[in-house]
Amino acid sequence: MSKKVDQAKSALVFEIDPTECPFREFRDNELQSEFWGLGPAAFRAAMLLNKTAVKPPADHIWVDEQTQPLPRSVRRYLHSWVRAEDLAMNRWGAETVVFEDNDGGKMSIADIQLSHPQVLLRSSFCRRVLSACFILERVDGFVVEHQWENFVFNVGPEGWRGRYHIYAPGTKPGGGSQHRPGLSRNGCYLVRLFYLGAWRCVWVSDQVPVDATDSPLLPFSPLLSHTPTAKPGLKQAPTTVTSPVVHLWPLLLCKALLKLAAPDMNSDDTVDYLEDELFKEFNIMHCLTGAMDMTYHITDAEELWTVICNEVPVFSWDEDDDTLTSTVKSKSTKKLTAKEIAVVRRGSMTSLIIEDTKNCPPYSLPGITPGHEMDLLITMARDLPMKKPLPEPEVASWKQYRWVDWARHHGLYEAYDCPRTRFLKVTGLLKMSYAPHLLDVQSTESITFGFREEQDRTAAVIKKGDGKYVNRSNTVNSSMAQQIKEELREWIQYNSLQELVKETHILYYPSMYQFTSAGSNPLTRITKGNVNKPLDVPAPKSAPLYLQIDGPDEIVLRISLSMLHPRVLFNSGVPIVDYIEPAYLIVERFEWFVDCEVAKAKAFIQTRGYDSVEIRLQPGRHFCRLWVHSRMNWHLMLLSESTLLLGSRDIIQCAAVRECSWASRFLFNLSTAFTNWIRVNRSVLNILGANREFYKSYQPDLTWDPQVVGYDKSQLHWMFRQALQSLLRKRLQNAEFRAVCMVLRRYMYDPDFGLPPKPLPPKSLREIVQVDPCDCLMPESEEIEVIDEQLEEQVMEEKPLVDPETMTKLLTSPVNPVTSQVCEFANEELPCGLLKEEREKVIRRHEAATVLQAHWRGTWARKCLSAHVIFTPEVLRTVMDNAFGNLESLSALMNEFFSLYPGAKYAYSIASALSGKYGLHQYSGTCPVTPNCKWIPYFQGVFFCHGPVKVHFDVQSSYQHYCTMEVYNNDTGIQMPQAFNSHITFDFQPNAHGYTVIGHGIVGRPVRYNHDVHWQLTVLSSTDGLFHVCDNELDFCKEVALPSASKLHVDEIFIPNRRNILGGIQISVTKYEAVSFRAAATSPDLEMEVVLRTKTEGVVEELARYSGKGEVYWPYIRLDPSPPPLMTTKRHSASHANLGSVNRDSAFLSARSLKPAKLGKSSGRNRSTTKMKMAPPEPKQYYIEVIATNGWPLTLAQWKRVDEVRNSLELCKLDAPIKKSMKEKPGSAKDKDKDKPYSVPPVYQPQPGDAYTELECSVAVSGGAYCRRDDERDLEFAAARRAWDAKEPGRNQRGAQIRKEFRSEFLEALPPPPSESVYTIEEMFGEEYGEGEERKDLQQQAQQGPTPVSESALLEMTVESEKEAKYILMPEQLRDKFIPLHFLPFCTKEKIEDNSVILTPDMCEAAKKDRHARIEAALDRMKELQMYNELYVLGRQKRRCHLLEKLFVDSQWNPELADVLDERDEAIVRETLNGTLSATKKKQEGKKK
Repeated sequence: MSKKVDQAKSALVFEIDPTECPFREFRDNELQSEFWGLGPAAFRAAMLLNKTAVKPPADHIWVDEQTQPLPRSVRRYLHSWVRAEDLAMNRWGAETVVFEDNDGGKMSIADIQLSHPQVLLRSSFCRRVLSACFILERVDGFVVEHQWENFVFNVGPEGWRGRYHIYAPGTKPGGGSQHRPGLSRNGCYLVRLFYLGAWRCVWVSDQVPVDATDSPLLPFSPLLSHTPTAKPGLKQAPTTVTSPVVHLWPLLLCKALLKLAAPDMNSDDTVDYLEDELFKEFNIMHCLTGAMDMTYHITDAEELWTVICNEVPVFSWDEDDDTLTSTVKSKSTKKLTAKEIAVVRRGSMTSLIIEDTKNCPPYSLPGITPGHEMDLLITMARDLPMKKPLPEPEVASWKQYRWVDWARHHGLYEAYDCPRTRFLKVTGLLKMSYAPHLLDVQSTESITFGFREEQDRTAAVIKKGDGKYVNRSNTVNSSMAQQIKEELREWIQYNSLQELVKETHILYYPSMYQFTSAGSNPLTRITKGNVNKPLDVPAPKSAPLYLQIDGPDEIVLRISLSMLHPRVLFNSGVPIVDYIEPAYLIVERFEWFVDCEVAKAKAFIQTRGYDSVEIRLQPGRHFCRLWVHSRMNWHLMLLSESTLLLGSRDIIQCAAVRECSWASRFLFNLSTAFTNWIRVNRSVLNILGANREFYKSYQPDLTWDPQVVGYDKSQLHWMFRQALQSLLRKRLQNAEFRAVCMVLRRYMYDPDFGLPPKPLPPKSLREIVQVDPCDCLMPESEEIEVIDEQLEEQVMEEKPLVDPETMTKLLTSPVNPVTSQVCEFANEELPCGLLKEEREKVIRRHEAATVLQAHWRGTWARKCLSAHVIFTPEVLRTVMDNAFGNLESLSALMNEFFSLYPGAKYAYSIASALSGKYGLHQYSGTCPVTPNCKWIPYFQGVFFCHGPVKVHFDVQSSYQHYCTMEVYNNDTGIQMPQAFNSHITFDFQPNAHGYTVIGHGIVGRPVRYNHDVHWQLTVLSSTDGLFHVCDNELDFCKEVALPSASKLHVDEIFIPNRRNILGGIQISVTKYEAVSFRAAATSPDLEMEVVLRTKTEGVVEELARYSGKGEVYWPYIRLDPSPPPLMTTKRHSASHANLGSVNRDSAFLSARSLKPAKLGKSSGRNRSTTKMKMAPPEPKQYYIEVIATNGWPLTLAQWKRVDEVRNSLELCKLDAPIKKSMKEKPGSAKDKDKDKPYSVPPVYQPQPGDAYTELECSVAVSGGAYCRRDDERDLEFAAARRAWDAKEPGRNQRGAQIRKEFRSEFLEALPPPPSESVYTIEEMFGEEYGEGEERKDLQQQAQQGPTPVSESALLEMTVESEKEAKYILMPEQLRDKFIPLHFLPFCTKEKIEDNSVILTPDMCEAAKKDRHARIEAALDRMKELQMYNELYVLGRQKRRCHLLEKLFVDSQWNPELADVLDERDEAIVRETLNGTLSATKKKQEGKKK
């Protein structure tokens, strides 16, 4: 057994969210006794313990771990807590029950007011709770909301009862008559309340708060009632009877609601009055019903009356209402119209809150007793008298002023009058006080005089009858009179009541509306069936929720926001800060592809509990963003009569391209009207009605604003014809289009239908002549000569005197400042007068042509309008198939109309409900995620744009972390404006190489297992077919799938070298491609620089640099392939007719919209069979190298790790084949995937604490780029070693032995390691004074281990001449791979006789002096460095130590202050201990009682 318990304890280790709601969801299958009183975390633990067969504990008195909040009025008088059973027995000698079956358990006003007088007097919160229960009991047809498979509750015929929310151990689920909770032996009860979008389990105890006199402070008292008098008619005081039982359900409901309201228990210190908190942000009705409670603050009487009449039944007469029995009209006798039935059937409950009327006189408001602020339920409204008046007698007009007015003045016309006084039928717990002098107050103002007389006569006849009859019917008449009296008392005059209305509440039931909800942390429910409504939508963490709402009528959207109050967590034991930040909701209405610099909020909510708001929108389809900000968990509810769709951005984007269900109604009416219009007889009478019906079918249903639309409404028919003409021209062939236009010209009375648009009329040529300031005249002699010349020219061939170019300039409108164009072009041959005459001739010819054209157009119009044409079957089928025959063509017609006239869409609700105007593409895929992955590339593809288009992107993934995307223009390499969550519309224009779209995710905390992440990209474009992933062919492009991204991950441990190289990536490119690169070092403060290089014909060229600190992310690196090689041809024919058209430069191909004019089809005779064969391009090599710009200071442990890696045997055994050149085996990236090159096996694996760098490169799968680790230096090193061994066999073994001996002598027996600051100081010296200076302590540094400074100095010492370098046989690029030894050149240098030098004494003396000089210089340099170290390095550390010592305030405290603080700590401990002991003592005393 102990083994099982240990296993259970080990299974209880799981993560708990501290901000989780402390009340778990209520479920019917979780009412077992072993789960009784457990919160969410404890319940999950109990489920695990239950699986391990651990027995539940025995029954005991349940102690509530949560703090039980109390209102201010209770806290002031609280003395102690007593169990309910003990209090009922000791104080009243009564038993305690949860409920009692007395007439269905319905609350009675007299019982409640007489039983709990002190509680109702002091606590406003208890008054509100009991009033809410009283109102809900009187609601007809109540249904419990938010039921699902694991929660089913049926309400009995008696309606709502408070006991339905109470559960005790053994209570059966399902509700109805079987819901009979009994007493709990351990005192723990479950109260089911709605909170944060679900029915919750609120656990409360049966402890009752009492004052010093043991009087309950919450509603827990036996019911008191009046007994009837002994004899009817005797006025004696009724006796009061105490019930033998005490109901427990009011106490439990109040305590559970107080846990959700969470009043501030520490607010009594600053407040002197005893009134309860206002609880403005807590809604009792919402918790009891789960419905949406809307609060209206309406001061206008007419507006409030309209709202009430729209929500409650309105009183009306029956058609046969002419009998005396028809006196009081209830809801069941009301006869409603179709419109009224729709209003009444809506699931809503209306109530009013009236202000405090304690200071008002008793009869100021008939029917309501002055008292506290009270809630009143409205069940009916009327503005008619309850008795239908007699029909008015027919009286002559002249008698109206004499007889009728006199009868009204003397009260003789009341039987015929119909006063329209407004009344509301209301009821409430505190509406009537049971004081004796207020029992007979009733509303009788609308009862007519005749009705009262008839009632009096009826009562008198009954009194004068037989005594037996009176005795027999006394009880019946008294009961009927009392019922009528009570019912009449419920009618309150509206005008008097409206002045006292504080708030109007309307409770909307979600099950009877279009309803959806969302939350920050919604509950996960697994159901068997499909859920019709999207409920509990999980809200994204860093983006808004999106909403689509549409309807053909005015849209009313109601939104409520509820937030987990932090004091609820505080009462549950979770500490919170003092300041409580509210939750905020902003509703922003927007339009796709229309950007706004400043978002316009449509609604706003700010609450710490519960609040709601109502929005009204025009008919149509609307899109909204819902921004919610809250530090705590929140829940959102949306309710409307229109269609709702709530979700993430991609869901709403997909819904935006679909057609609304109600849009077909408009389109069907348009199609029907067109069909009737073309089939009607073309007579004058019939055609007018048909035209009116057809023109009316496409009239706007919203306001037509000429400034917004751009056209006057009188031009609507012309606009519709232009749209129809444009659609037919796009869809039909030329012959079909001409045949259709010939018929429609006649039917639409438009001769221009189908013709190209007429050019705008130019400026009158006469006006141009009048503006010309030239006033020159022609002399008479010249005029005679000109006439003679003209006569001669009439016989000869006419030749214009003025050339066309000059005439065009003469007829051009002048530009300011106006000058004479005639004088400007005049000369001796063509004077001003002659130019004017020639211009006049041209103007006259133009005017004559205008007149002829007008005559021609008139003739054409008469011909079109008088032609006898009809719709042939072919023409009718063509028109119906392409414009009016189906919903698709009708949608295309209206979309064409709105595309030609964009402003007109604001005058039609149908404009937003159509489909076919937007383009949508969705791409999805998966990508692997490794355990330590921090950057997840999703996709990387090129989109081609074939025309100006606006686009919205959305990226979603199964990983619940931050994901984003970037868009780059491949022609310029510039990033497009980043969208993020500001939702900017991308505006694309056609280009040559398309746009690269890159998507990736960032992991905040790496997971420790391998898994796959699913991603989805949604692309919504303003025009379909213009923006997608395709092959970008010139004529017809073919769409392809968006490629996923593949990531290369390399971990490079840092080996100190002269250039501080951290690692590199090599990329081979065969076509235009873009890659992403990321480098991250284990040191967050390391400054890194990424260098992009390429090698062309052996020449290394640097292309770009990118720098960062700790981490470098280079999202877009544009890589170009090698230039295309020359084409090789295989000739099959000698014809070269079309060779020029085939030979195009593939590097300059643009999008489809940029293509040249289509070439004509070549004939078979002219067709070339020359087959062009393109040689495969040679991959172009790119290199990405990561460099630490200022070096990487390492710790001692990291230096030891570097030495271990350097001296490992794996490095010595490194062997790799010689790399093949690209020329031997050219191929594409796909070929390289099949035949992967040799990859160098890793000689080390980074361990925790190592200094290493993560290199990651992302490329498109199956793209034109292939990346791998840059191992050229390793391969060259291996090749050099093989060359050394081939030239001198055994050299590598001898070198290995020498290195081993050196390690054993100098490195294995290390002296005491210096501090880490020593290496930092040396690096600082190296950076400041250079790396190539000689130092005297080289041997000491060799013993300590290599450093970046000493290593670089040793390298420069070893390479003293070119002759010494050739013995090393190592390229310059590989010097950073070796540990330099200063004596190595002298040990391996061979003796050559020709180069031998005989040393003379003079040469030795000169070398000695030179050596001593260098030693002295080195000593001086060492002293300078030591002085610098003492002043700047060690001195700085000393100053820092002094500052750190000053920070320890405790060290400077005097002994007296320390003693005082110790005494304070001891006093706090003593006080805490005493409080604990007193609490324990009280519990023990309570158990003894």
